[in-house]
Amino acid sequence: MDMEIDRLGQLDLDNNQTSMTEKIIKAGTIIVCRDYFSIYGFWRQQLESYERFMETTLPSILNNSEELQIVCGKNRLIIKFTNTTILPMYHREHDGNVRNVGPEECRQRKLTYQNGICVDVKQECYVQNEDDSWELVASYNFLEVPLFKVPCMVRSKFCKLGSHSINKTHSTDFLGGYFIVNGMEKTVQAQIKLRANSIHVFKNGPNCFYSEVRSSNDSQWKATSSLRVNISPLNKEKNNAIPMNLVTSTDDSYVYELNSKLPTINTSLPFFSINIPVSTICRLFGCNLTVSVMKRAARGVIDKSIQDSEIDLVFKTVIKDPYADLDREALILKLGEEGTKEKTPEKRRNYIKKMMAYDILPHLGCGDAEEINQKKIIYILLMACKAINAYLLSIKNKDYRFEDDRDNWRFKKVDCTGALIGVLVRQLMRTFLSALKSSLFKALDIGTPIKTIRIIDGFINSRKLETNIRYHFATGAWTVMRGVSPSACTGVCAPLTRITPVAAISALNRINCPVNRDGKTSTPRLLHTSDWGNSCCVETPEGGGCGLVLNFCALTHVRQGYESCFIIRALSILLHDYVNYDYINSWMRGNVLIFVNGQISFAIDKKDDFCVVKLLKHARHNGFLPFDVSIVHYPQMGIFVNADQGVCLRPVVCANKLAAYIEFLRQLIQTKKTTNTWKLLMAKEFIEYVDTEEQIEHCIIATTMAQFFKDPNKYTHVEVDVNLAVMGVTANLIPFADFNQSPRIIYQSAMGKQSIGSETCGFDNRLDSNMYKLHYPQKPLCRTNMESILNLEPMLNGGSAYSASTEAILMIGTFDGFNQEDSILVNKASVQRGFARVTSYKTYFDEINGKGNDEEVFCKVSSAALMKKANYDHLDEDGFGMIGSSLKIGDVVIGKEGQSMELGPDGKHVPIKRDRSTCVKEPGIVDKVSYSLGKEGKSQVRIRMRQMRPGVEGDKFASRHAQKGTIGRLVNEEDLPFNPVTGMKPDIIINPHGFVSRMTIGMLVEALAGKACALKGCFCNATAFQNLDVSEIEDVLEDHGFDRRGYETFIDGRTGQKIQRPILMGIVTYQRLRHLVEDKINSRARGSKHIITEQPMDGRAKGGGLRVGEMERDCIISHGASAILHERMFLSSDKKQVPVCKMCGLIAEPAHNRKFAYGIKGAEPYCRNCNINNCHVKYMPGAQKLLQQELQAAQCGIRNF
Repeated sequence: MDMEIDRLGQLDLDNNQTSMTEKIIKAGTIIVCRDYFSIYGFWRQQLESYERFMETTLPSILNNSEELQIVCGKNRLIIKFTNTTILPMYHREHDGNVRNVGPEECRQRKLTYQNGICVDVKQECYVQNEDDSWELVASYNFLEVPLFKVPCMVRSKFCKLGSHSINKTHSTDFLGGYFIVNGMEKTVQAQIKLRANSIHVFKNGPNCFYSEVRSSNDSQWKATSSLRVNISPLNKEKNNAIPMNLVTSTDDSYVYELNSKLPTINTSLPFFSINIPVSTICRLFGCNLTVSVMKRAARGVIDKSIQDSEIDLVFKTVIKDPYADLDREALILKLGEEGTKEKTPEKRRNYIKKMMAYDILPHLGCGDAEEINQKKIIYILLMACKAINAYLLSIKNKDYRFEDDRDNWRFKKVDCTGALIGVLVRQLMRTFLSALKSSLFKALDIGTPIKTIRIIDGFINSRKLETNIRYHFATGAWTVMRGVSPSACTGVCAPLTRITPVAAISALNRINCPVNRDGKTSTPRLLHTSDWGNSCCVETPEGGGCGLVLNFCALTHVRQGYESCFIIRALSILLHDYVNYDYINSWMRGNVLIFVNGQISFAIDKKDDFCVVKLLKHARHNGFLPFDVSIVHYPQMGIFVNADQGVCLRPVVCANKLAAYIEFLRQLIQTKKTTNTWKLLMAKEFIEYVDTEEQIEHCIIATTMAQFFKDPNKYTHVEVDVNLAVMGVTANLIPFADFNQSPRIIYQSAMGKQSIGSETCGFDNRLDSNMYKLHYPQKPLCRTNMESILNLEPMLNGGSAYSASTEAILMIGTFDGFNQEDSILVNKASVQRGFARVTSYKTYFDEINGKGNDEEVFCKVSSAALMKKANYDHLDEDGFGMIGSSLKIGDVVIGKEGQSMELGPDGKHVPIKRDRSTCVKEPGIVDKVSYSLGKEGKSQVRIRMRQMRPGVEGDKFASRHAQKGTIGRLVNEEDLPFNPVTGMKPDIIINPHGFVSRMTIGMLVEALAGKACALKGCFCNATAFQNLDVSEIEDVLEDHGFDRRGYETFIDGRTGQKIQRPILMGIVTYQRLRHLVEDKINSRARGSKHIITEQPMDGRAKGGGLRVGEMERDCIISHGASAILHERMFLSSDKKQVPVCKMCGLIAEPAHNRKFAYGIKGAEPYCRNCNINNCHVKYMPGAQKLLQQELQAAQCGIRNF
């Protein structure tokens, strides 16, 4: 590690041109960021979210579940879940033994790595006496009753490897944050949603708006409930317009517009069928709405450009109550009659009161206490004022957008793994409790004595819960998400890509926007200004998921949320001298409210608001409040202390401590300290976390130190690193990204995850279905800072554990036309020396599946029925291929013999042995054999085959600037151009036409910089946005006797003549992608056919052929090649010999074997329609024969004459 610090200063080609402060900041930032990722890993939000679910959410779901009361006749059962216990990972073997298992064993045996969840159950049994009282006859307290199992996240606190540092090689690799389900590694993608407990204003038509809040109570075991305040204009005929002279405004047209469109304002309540005016809902909660109350609510909400007289005009319509002549009790009954389906007044009254107490704004409190009602009144009035503000501004300026932006990250959150599993478990628990209640009722209904009923005696069926959880993880379809289209629910849990560690890290940081992929809405797909610091601006797939599937930025932190009660308790201690609990009166006097997670918690004097904000921020710095709590101050409206779940934040450097921060970095470099640096930065209050809302309201953040020093008084914060703040891990690995077109960066972000890399620790023990390994990985000469940060595990030979590339000598020119259309020419001698050589691994799996009398065994098959026409010589005695043996296509790699009882010729059942072996589909060498027992005790085997894959024509390569291409030709080394002075020859020749439209100037810069680095013997810092001076690179080339622009004079190797024009040649990093031509090439002479249509199968895996489709058919017809068309579409497809009756023309029954039938129905084709065997043979496509037979079944006969 000390060597790495010494080399940090060599990342620039010429340090004399760089100021010492900038050098310190660059080197120090790499040290602290490397320490940050060594502490938290690249999957921090995955671990923290899952651990919060296991420690907080899961016990809350079980403890807050409704008490089950089952009443049947004179018997009553009460069931209550209490304490929750999390058991360590275990697996019950087929023989009943229970043993601990680890992640590696679960991969090998196709098990699910999961924790057991147990609960304490309290059961009470009552019997009704003659006086109708209930007598307790039995009571049980069952401890640690197994309820279900939930998959365990690798490297979490509940995993065996959780206590091990990510830098240690205790496991097969250091990655974490994923699950193992049925032996497959799975990762859960975060889902974007709107924030709960905050007010959003959206448009609902011309001049129609609504303010909405999705309210959720921390302690309530139910989904969010939505409340809307709608505002829309009424027609002048339907509205009692106020005379014009009541409004004084200089803009007469605006006054007329406002007077002609006076609004109506009402509320849409949850589980209520009609809308209620705002004044009516306020009277239900005990407040008679007046203009003065509305004016207080409007303070700090209504825009200052709107005149008071205009506001009064609208407020006078708001306070109108159509139910003013009814008292509160009569109002409740009236609303219950109009808005509910209840039949009796008592049920209507209870329905309204329950809705007011528990369904309307439950995050402010549940119940009918006066304090809670006051909070709800204030909140509804704030919602109404926000809607009125948008309405008035839209009339005044019709061309401007006044509603909230759904795509702004200040209104969005992300549900990470823990939140999504919590939604799943909560929904499944509801179904489970309903089924439990039904089974207990049935037991009482059939007369089972209540004293003998114990819930642990088979009533808790944990298998159904576990099966549902595993189903969602295995299929990835999170069907329990409400309000989301079915197409957006798929792919929530996806397989973890392990081709390279970078691809796995990218998959762990993926975000999904649950929007219907089939829709043509483009707004959610667009890049938003608030994406800065939250989601990577370039890493998104092409096609349907473009802009909807995103990735977190490298330094993005997702807040996992804190209970409101804990924050309120801390604030009550901190603000003891400031707070006032008389909310409504204090608020009416103009005092400021304090909101905690959207809940009104305190009121303070309006002159103390700035002092309180300063005190809260100081408490956040010194650790009295959590470091990721957001503090937002809206003058005259309130102070918002947000600690809700799923909000994205990022670390920034405080500008008032920038000098001390730089001095701290200088000391790190001098002392060569590399551990605990990030925690020291937090402890010294140099860094704080801000979210998008706090940034918009209070922060001005400089992107770079240079920008800050130009105007220090302007900025409040500075980015830790602009690249880590705006891009993800994959995008940060692209060199000189600021020189390229943005589409090239997007493409490389995808291709960087497809490149074949070096093996990581534990590679020998992995038995994935397909794996690749690059033989000679090299560190890029042009490296970004992320390359240095990622290098957590240097290999013994000095290479990077994350390297997935090879340095290539690149020439930009043409050569015999074989590098047209993105194809490249490759030096054949370089390939023979090992350039970009990879090994492909393919794993074959089989297991014993004997059922009933059917028995299977692994063995070297020698004498069995229906033996395959294959080579069995490479099998060992146990039936597995011998390690090191070379197999060809069709050779047997796993020998398996099945014995079943079948009916013999004498009518008796005799054992028949059949060959059920597995043959290889590709040639290769047996590399590893793994034998184990499955979860049901069945024997299973995995055999890994390896195959050397040197580069051949058709293999896909790409530079790190998305200049992709396939090998067009392997050129002999003696035929290539060479430099007569140095004797150098290129490894790759690329066509210059690829640069004209794509404008990948970064690749040209890399070619020059790589050449200069090779000559000077150093690395180049290729991080984006570093203000690179290309003249420094040119000076290095000139000092070593090369042309400043990288051009060289060459001699044609074929003719020996000098090439007249100089050609650019440099060193560029190239990636070999996993798209290998030997895995894709497909041809077929004969093979399997579809069982119904009798046409050849499609797909390479099934041995299918190449489809001749409609366009191919049209092309053949246009050339008049009818014989080819007949051969392709008929003779080589589904030609069928069909017997046809000469009399009626219908398809006849074919001839049968003599053993099957005798007479005219057996020996020759027979027509059942005519009852004769006078038939002849016709040839027709199998699909036509099938169609005719299906039509015959529908009484539609087609005659073939």
